[in-house]
Amino acid sequence: MTPRHAAALALVGWYMITPPIESCIGAFSGRSCEQTPLSRWQIRATYDSRANCEKSKAVWIEKGRMYLGESDARSRTPGSRVGPDEAYDMAEIEATCVATDDPRLKEK
Repeated sequence: MTPRHAAALALVGWYMITPPIESCIGAFSGRSCEQTPLSRWQIRATYDSRANCEKSKAVWIEKGRMYLGESDARSRTPGSRVGPDEAYDMAEIEATCVATDDPRLKEK
């Protein structure tokens, strides 16, 4: 690896992103949000390393599962459609980490 290449890699950061909430509204419980390009996903946080991003992502996913589980226990029958409040929790469950220079973030 050349010094220039190493320097370029060092500049790459990481985003933790979630799908847009509107892609989750109306989804069926127990299923994923609608597929949307990563360029439309929301940046929730920025990290200097993939490891830090992955640690934070695990917390987001666990929090989303907890809240969605509480919602399931309160009011929703299995297989029903997700409302706006639950859509936020579903988006948290689908959090992912991507490099700041990932070309999919620029797709239209």
